[in-house]
This record gives sequence, structure tokens and C-alpha cells, in this order.
Amino acid sequence: MDAEEEGIVASINRNEFHHNFLKSVIVRLDFQGVLEAEMEKVLVLVKPYTKEQGFSRYVEKNANQIDIAVTDKGVPESIETTNRIRRQKVYSFIDENRGFVLDVSKTFICLTINTTHYTPFDDYCGMVPFVAGVYKENIDFFTVTRFGIRKINECLLEDKGQIQQYFNPELFNYYSHLEGVNTIQSNYINVFTHGKHHVNLMTNVAQGQYEGKTVYSVRLDIDAYMDKPDDVILLLDKHERQVEINDLLFEIYTSSLTEKFIALLTSEDDFDSAIMMGVERND
Repeated sequence: MDAEEEGIVASINRNEFHHNFLKSVIVRLDFQGVLEAEMEKVLVLVKPYTKEQGFSRYVEKNANQIDIAVTDKGVPESIETTNRIRRQKVYSFIDENRGFVLDVSKTFICLTINTTHYTPFDDYCGMVPFVAGVYKENIDFFTVTRFGIRKINECLLEDKGQIQQYFNPELFNYYSHLEGVNTIQSNYINVFTHGKHHVNLMTNVAQGQYEGKTVYSVRLDIDAYMDKPDDVILLLDKHERQVEINDLLFEIYTSSLTEKFIALLTSEDDFDSAIMMGVERND
């Protein structure tokens, strides 16, 4: 991406986008485990809140919780020797109309949004902080460990050669230095910090079949988080801190696209599905 394109990307406003290929949003808070008796107090207060927010279905389920031990430098130790899998009860509140699932448990709160329609940040950003406030007010030693927002974007293209017309070649790359190369899969992982935020940026190109045709799935997965308790508590209390992490995700998102693709996504015209599949109109 040259300097001119970088300037265009920097000037783009979120409201200018009329199309997206966003498939999932995950907002998650992790904390040190609480007691089952404490969970019962929390649920009594969370249930009426979720009803007010439009969650119409409630399910209790058992799920695996995987603990990964890390070194003092934050690097995972040997997976074979340090992973511990625990079963724990998860309480799920479901809003099928909006594609929202709010999970609460003894170790995490997680809001997952799966919908073809774009959901503005203000429509959901307060949910996890509100539930976290219920925990904090009713549990004597409530210790947060991580808060993150993850957004997964995915679309399908028939022509592998067009991928780098729409996506930043620095992030979406595959071997092309020999004639006749048949790309099966390509992955890119970049882990970095930006101020107090940690970011896992993952991209993937994978060959597959769709309606009898060979297509390429292009996936952009951005996970931004904070893991210092004081920073997490401040973020939960301050709406502007939540906006900061969401804005960071948007900046990384736009930097992952080319000027050509941004022009198509910001156009008010209908998106041509012959170019790629999976792009939806925001309104």
C-alpha cells in the first residue's frame, strides 16, 4: 500500500461504509473463578437485564474450558504439559432475531454476534460491562484478567488472482514464484502491541468448493485485548475506552483492504456478487 492509499484509508470514516463482510463479533471478559453460590446471586440480577435487552431464550449447558499456562514473558509454555481442560456450566441468553448469544459463567462473560447485517457498536458495547458490574457488586473478590473484542470477516472469491486486488498483499500472500502453483492454503499471523492494547491479527486464504466450483475463502480475524487488571477495570467503567479498542480494530481492518475494495464497500450502489460472495449491505 503506497503513501497515497494510506492517506485515503486514514481519512475513511466508519459511517461511510455501506457494505461489509463481517461474520462474527466476540466481546469477552475473563476473570478469576467465582463460586457457584455467587453465580446464583449474579444470575438473579442478569436474567431481568437480558429480558429487557431482547434476549428471549435461556439455556444452561456444559462446556470445556481450556487453561493455557504461560511463562512470565506471556508466551505459552509446552501445550502438551500445561493445558488443563475443565468442564464448567455456562448460562446462555439468546436473541435469535439479532443473532446475539450472551454466555455467563464462573470464569468469563462472552457476547457473540453472528448476523449478516451490520450491528453498530453502540447497540452491544454496554452488555458485557453491565454484566461485569453485576459480578463486581455481588462478589467480594472479583478479579478481572482479560477483556477483548474480536471481529472475524470472511468472503469467497473464484479467482485467486483477484485476492490481492482487494486485500493488502502484505497481509494476504501466497506462494506464486513457480508456474502452475495450486494454492491450497496460506496463513499469516502478526502479534503486536499498540499502546496498552495487544493485538492478534490473523489472515487466511483457503481453497474450497462452493456449489461445485473451486473458490477461495479469504478470512480476516482481528483480536484486540487488554490483560492488566487495572486497565481492564478502567475500560469497563469508561465508554470512551471501549470506543478506543473498537476504533483500533477499525484502523487495522481498513489497513487490510486495498483502495479498490474500500471504494466498493463505501459505494451506495449494490455490491456485485460476481466479484466476491459474502459481502452484505449494512442497511
